[in-house]
This record gives sequence, C-alpha cells and structure tokens, in this order.
Amino acid sequence: MVDIAIWLFGEPDSINALMAGSVRQYQKYSGEDIADTSFKWKDPELIGTVHLSRVAHKDAEAMTITGTSGSAILDDRKVLLVDANGTQVVCIEDTSSKQMIVRAMVRAFGDSLKGSALAYEGSLAHYRGTVHAIEAVQQSFKSKKGEYIPVKTARDEHCPWPIITPETEKAIIDQAHSSLSIYDRSNIYQTFEDRWCKLHGLKHSLVCSSGTIAILHMFEALNLQPGDEVLCPVYTFFATATPMHQYGAVPVFCDCLEDGNMDPDEILRRQTFRTKAVIVTHMWGLPCRMKEIVQNAQSTNGDTKVLEDCSHAHTAVVDGKMVGTWGDMAAWSLQAKKNITGGQAGVFATNSSEMYAHAVMHDHFNKRAKQEVPESHPLRKFWLTGLGLNLRAHPLAIAMANVQLSAHAMAQQWRENWAKRISTTLQAIPFLRMPQVVDEKTDRHAWYAFVMRFDTSHAPGGLSREVFVQLLKDKGLEEVDIPRSTGLLHALPLFTNTAQAIPRFGLPGPWKENQSTENFPQAQAFYSSAIKLPMWSRSRDEKILNQYIEGFLSTAQEVMAQSRPLIQSRL
Repeated sequence: MVDIAIWLFGEPDSINALMAGSVRQYQKYSGEDIADTSFKWKDPELIGTVHLSRVAHKDAEAMTITGTSGSAILDDRKVLLVDANGTQVVCIEDTSSKQMIVRAMVRAFGDSLKGSALAYEGSLAHYRGTVHAIEAVQQSFKSKKGEYIPVKTARDEHCPWPIITPETEKAIIDQAHSSLSIYDRSNIYQTFEDRWCKLHGLKHSLVCSSGTIAILHMFEALNLQPGDEVLCPVYTFFATATPMHQYGAVPVFCDCLEDGNMDPDEILRRQTFRTKAVIVTHMWGLPCRMKEIVQNAQSTNGDTKVLEDCSHAHTAVVDGKMVGTWGDMAAWSLQAKKNITGGQAGVFATNSSEMYAHAVMHDHFNKRAKQEVPESHPLRKFWLTGLGLNLRAHPLAIAMANVQLSAHAMAQQWRENWAKRISTTLQAIPFLRMPQVVDEKTDRHAWYAFVMRFDTSHAPGGLSREVFVQLLKDKGLEEVDIPRSTGLLHALPLFTNTAQAIPRFGLPGPWKENQSTENFPQAQAFYSSAIKLPMWSRSRDEKILNQYIEGFLSTAQEVMAQSRPLIQSRL
C-alpha cells in the first residue's frame, strides 16, 4: 500500500503512524485493527492519510487512494487510475506469480553479496523508498505520540560508512552474549590485538577507548615532564597534540610540505635540548616521509623518540614499509568514520616492552596489569590499581572492528580504484591539483579521504574555492567539503591560552609564547586550498561516484565557459 502511495506521489518527507486494536465479543473475527498513516511531502499542498480497518479476513486485498486529481484503486492484482470525473485512465493487472517475484528477489540478494549492481524488479533499488517509509512508520508507531518521523532518502547515503553487514551484527550480538567487560588480555581483545600485531609485524598492541587515548598512552610512556618539548605538525587534527598538555609538555609546531604532511627538515630547524619526541600524522591517509623523519630525529638527539599518529592511515605504506612500524610507538583511531572502525575505539602499538608496560598500566588495572607487566618492572607493584585509570575499549567496539579488519583489504582495493578514477578524470580541471603518491611501487595511500587543492592562479577570475564548493553543493554533491575542523593548531585557544584551560602547572605555566603564523606558510596554503571528498569503498558505489565526477566536470565547464570550452567528460 505504501508502494502505491510512493508510486503516485513520490517519496514523502515525513510520516506518522498510529494504530488501535480491540476485541469484540460475539463476533466471528477475533478483533478489529484500525491504523492511520499520515504522509507529508515537501510540497505543502500535498498531504495524505492511509486509513486501514480490518474487520474480517479476506483472501484478496483492496485499497482506494483519493486525491484532488482522482483515485487509485487497488483490487487484489488489479490497479485502476480514475480521474476526478470518474473516467478510468489506466488499468494494470499483475499476472506474474509470487514464485517468480521471490526468485528475482533471491537473485538480486545473491548479486549484492558478490558486489554486483544488476537491477531486478525485486531488488532493493526498486523498493528503497518503501523500505525507508516503512521504517518511519515503525518508528512513529513505537513512539505512541503520533509524531512525524523524517523519511530517510537516497540523499542520506551518498557515501555510507561504516557498512553494517549481517556479519557485523552477528559479531556484536555474539560478543554481547560472551562478555561485555574484559579485565585481562583475553576474548575479543586478544583476538584483535594478535591480528593487529601480525598485520604490522609489531610485538605489542593494546586496544583502548579512542585514538586520542592511544596518543595519550604514547605520551605517558615517554614520562614527559613540564617544559619538555614535542615537535608536532601544525596542520593536523587537534588530538595529535592536545594529550601532551596533561603532562605540561610543550608542543612545538612544524610546517608541512606541499602534500600537507610534516616537513622532515623542520625537525632539524626546531629541535632544542628540551626536545623529547616528534609526533607525525599521516594526513588524510597519505604517508609521511618516514625515512627522512626517523633519520633527522636520530641525528639531532639520540633520545628523540618518533611517534606516529596513524588515525587516517590504516595499512598505508611508505618505502615498502607499513605506517605505524617506523617509529618507537604508534596510535590508530577506530572512530566511526575511520577505514577500520569499531564506532569508537583506538589502538596503541610498539615493539618496546618497556613502553608497552607503561601503556598497560595506564589503560588497565588488576588482572591485565598483573598478567602483562613483568615482576621486574618498577610499576609492577601498582598492578592492583594500575595508574588509577580505566581507559579500556568496549568489547562490542572491538568485535565490530575485528569484522572490519577482515573486510578491510577488499574495501581498500575499491578505495584505491575509485581514487584513481577521480584523480585521472578531474586532473582535466586546470584549477584543481590532485593528491600525489611519491612512488606507487613502494608507497600506498590509505584514502581515508580524497583531498585535492584549489589553485587560485589557474581559476577563472572571481572564482574562489568557497564559491566553487557551493556550486557543487547546489548540484546535490553534498559530501564535498572544506575541512575546517582539521587545520592549523597554533591559533586555537587551547594552544594560545593553555595555562588558562589547564592551570594546575601554574600561570603562565611551562608553555611559551605563541608561534607566529608566518612560520607556517605551506600549512596555511594547504589549509586555505583543501577540498575534501569521502572515499567510496564498494563496487556498487560507482553510480554515485560518477555523479560526483560529472558534477565536478560540468561545474568546471560552466565556470570556464566565459573564456573557452575546456573540459570533456571522460566517463
């Protein structure tokens, strides 16, 4: 019935649903069910209600929908459209067997498992609007308030992630029945950590509650003191640097290269006798130049540790070696949008048993601390309490991440495939600069996001990045983004007024004067020109991917039309 309403008027914007049931004595039927489902469309002139009343069971179904233009009549397998004058306009009779419809649906389901995009009459693509409408009906009915529930539409799914599969749901449910709190290195913690160590060739890994906590573990393991300095990129997400504030350590910001990643030579320029470590972020999934970073860190101070924030770069590779394996310690986020996700979790990893013991004591207490921290370690006597904190990961998150880890290789293949398609096609636009991998034989981008740069010097007069992005959004490309929450850190209040936010180290505290913007010309240029696309991860995403590519090309054609025809679609 919802199918017909959507067929006639299109997908509604919101729905409400109420139902009443009662039992009448002395009747041959057991009860009477009355339900009202009200639809609202974006068009304020269009509103409708489906009223259902079942007072006896029939072998056939019948329904009449009446509007200002006429009526639609469903009578078992026959559909009639009658205009306002009562004249029959259309008569359609379904002669297909239910068996054939079921076969088509099963066939479509099998193809979806194989990543095929073939369309059958029984496939979800034909009934997506109905499915979303029914979901809204159920939500409204459960609320028992008669409230209107927004109907999910295709526009909400331009780049769905994470993909919640039946395997994911089963893993989470199975874990819920197994254990919801793990106190030692066992169960899903052990399973996932062993796989993570094997994948990266590392000795130790530790799941925790977030990527930020994984970074905090790294700073804890360094035994940072107030006034110690840590070199870090100025262009990154704030959590790369903010955890060090808890120890009174001072972030010394470094400029980036043209690709947005930290400039290795900044280590030589900015290190002092107070420098304890350098932390790098593999921005947007593109690996940093780790060979030069490690060499420069070792040449300045034998005790300068190298830390990797791999939150954007799951399984990225540089010079034939996976990120997270170059430095002394590494951290990954498993937050909802990350390429491997548990919804909210993180991973700390290292080859150092000493640093690992610090992280375990920081994350856990009691069983795991006693299980994994050697008796000879100075912190071992604190095993019962750990360091007084509980920063463990939720087992349900790790159960989800474990399934994601199994599916990651296939998803990465599609990310790489679609990234190559986007780069090859959009490089025809003269005012866009595509992200570059230094050497495709030895390096691999993780494609957490596809971040291109807007080149003002090659843009038509008056066209800015902001105007171009708005034109793209006006075409319905809602996932096109100017990444503002990830930017230059040095001017954020938490870095300019640190002692005010964290006064326990005294005022003005160990933090020095703010670094000037003039110190970071490359980072400022990258931040001011970045345009971000999400990365698609399935074969079936090709249609929406092509829509975005065509949208970029046609918009570029339009803005360049005043000067000369320039771009041809290569789809």
